[in-house]
Amino acid sequence: NCSGSFVQTQTYSLTDVCGATANASRVITVEDNIPPILEIPEDLSLSCPEVPVLEMATAFDVCTNENLAVEEEIDTVISNCGLMTLVRTFSATDACGNTASGFQTISVTDTIAPVFTTFPADTVLSCDDDIPLELPTFNDDCSTSSIIETVSEELGDCPGERNVTRTFTISDPCGNTDTRIQSIAFTDTTPPTFAIVPPELLEVYWLDGDTIPLPVTEIMDDCDPDAVLTMDESSSVEESEGADLAQTITRTYLATDGCQNSTVLTSTIVYYPEIIQGCTDVTACNYDPLATEEDNSCIEDPVGFDCNGDLTPNEFCGTGTVWNAESGECQVVTFGPACYFDTNQNGTVDSADLLTLLAAYGLICV
Repeated sequence: NCSGSFVQTQTYSLTDVCGATANASRVITVEDNIPPILEIPEDLSLSCPEVPVLEMATAFDVCTNENLAVEEEIDTVISNCGLMTLVRTFSATDACGNTASGFQTISVTDTIAPVFTTFPADTVLSCDDDIPLELPTFNDDCSTSSIIETVSEELGDCPGERNVTRTFTISDPCGNTDTRIQSIAFTDTTPPTFAIVPPELLEVYWLDGDTIPLPVTEIMDDCDPDAVLTMDESSSVEESEGADLAQTITRTYLATDGCQNSTVLTSTIVYYPEIIQGCTDVTACNYDPLATEEDNSCIEDPVGFDCNGDLTPNEFCGTGTVWNAESGECQVVTFGPACYFDTNQNGTVDSADLLTLLAAYGLICV
């Protein structure tokens, strides 16, 4: 029933010289029970993303000296991390039902980490900026990968400054990973600002009911809530004719934050006060401390008397005389031989004599 199996009958006949004949026969049965010769491709071990070349197995029947058709079945096994193992089962059967089979194993491993395709660059931002939300992109030719971001922060040398590190790690199910870092420096290069900016020049008139404004006290700084404001004030009065005694007030403001960024503003206020005329000589009897302008009305005290009409002895007594408090009169300065320095001739050189000598200092004796 098959080309490789058959039955052969051999008949032999012998005849002698006398013509006598003898016959005999034998039956030869040939059976095909040898399976085909199956040649299978070698096992393969590849690394993703390599693609295996699927070579076909071949089968040969030695009994019929023919190539046979090969049947193939493929089983695919996927591991937890996405690795793939192919098992190719080959079989060939000859016409007599003899079968040969075998298999080829193809293993695909993943040893290549995912790759970043784009990544945010390192950058320098202002202290009041937000951390950027830009994420990197990545690719994996073998499996589906995931990304994890961690953020750490280190304070800088002054308020508002900090260094932020964004660490991105991409990994595939087979444990292959790649890590990259984005560094972000937040700096403070902006000086404080004034909540109310003082005027560069302001003229204030008393006649208009204006008053000198109070100094500015509030500043703002987006990076340093403890920025410091100092103010230096100087004042001068213009007393020249026609200047109306204008007072010039110069205020110099210095706002400084913790990173030594500073803003300097100078505000000049010219104040024109109320004009009060009167005597401005402090030695005059009618000196007016409220007067801002001299009106030549000053009254001096008369010689020998003060502004209240009381006697001033040092002025009242003439040259060569001194006031004697005991007698209540001016007395001529004399120098007696008994006690040359006993000017009041009370027999003792005392403090009154000393005052008399001091009063007589500079007199020319004739």
